[in-house]
Amino acid sequence: MTQKPHKPVRAQVPAPDANRAPAGLTFGQQQESDTERNWMPWASAAAVVVVILGLILFLGRHASNTTPTASADASQVSPYAQFLELSDPRMSQAENFAGSQVTYIDGTITNHGTQIVTGVTVTATFSSDGGDQPQVETLPMLLIRTHEPYVDTEPISAEPLKPGQSHEFRLIFDDVSPMWNQQVPHVEVDTVRLAAPSK
Repeated sequence: MTQKPHKPVRAQVPAPDANRAPAGLTFGQQQESDTERNWMPWASAAAVVVVILGLILFLGRHASNTTPTASADASQVSPYAQFLELSDPRMSQAENFAGSQVTYIDGTITNHGTQIVTGVTVTATFSSDGGDQPQVETLPMLLIRTHEPYVDTEPISAEPLKPGQSHEFRLIFDDVSPMWNQQVPHVEVDTVRLAAPSK
């Protein structure tokens, strides 16, 4: 009796479930992994922001605590003002090319100290008789180079004032209050610039 050949029986393999977790990873672990991947970029961004803010605070504090150092020939040494004498003040007025009134204060400056002066800034106070607030002007002092054919001036740096030396100076005021009492203003040395010490 001839037997019919048996057909191979294929094992029924269930279709892959889209919701099923990959092998070796339970569904709860998969959720934790997804959550971890979601907040990682935010954590990285927050860390960068914190680092940047820290740098800004550090650099700002460092800049505020740092005292600027000027070069030796450009440092302002106000205490040296006690060695500079202003004398023989003379006042004059004239109109400039624009028709405005210009006030001049001329005088003599003497260096009684031991250093070379390369610049001077003065403060002039213009008082009034009516009790109004006086006008205060701060400006650099100029030296008179020549009187003929007109008064020509130059900065002190062009001809530094040596120890024991005197020189004529001029102060130029373009805009003085009409409330000024026309008396010679009070002028005092504000800041002094000294030459670098020779080596």
